[in-house]
Amino acid sequence: AISAWLIAKVRALTEGLKNYGWVLEEFATIAVRAAEQANIAGLIKDKKQYAVEILDKSLKDHGFNVNLDVISAAIEAAVLQEFNRDK
Repeated sequence: AISAWLIAKVRALTEGLKNYGWVLEEFATIAVRAAEQANIAGLIKDKKQYAVEILDKSLKDHGFNVNLDVISAAIEAAVLQEFNRDK
């Protein structure tokens, strides 16, 4: 009984890890777009800080506890991808 429970937990964790990278990338892109719009509207002064805060809160709201260095790197990657597509 314990081994079946353990196998189920390992499978659930494995599935969660597969989704982790996708969630981080997608949420980072959304945070970058939100920061850009908030900046255009004159609502914020520091786009990166705003994006980091949005991403951190979004991840925590969905059960992911991520180091701020990882969040910052994800924001940088999303900025490069979002604003350098045509280059």
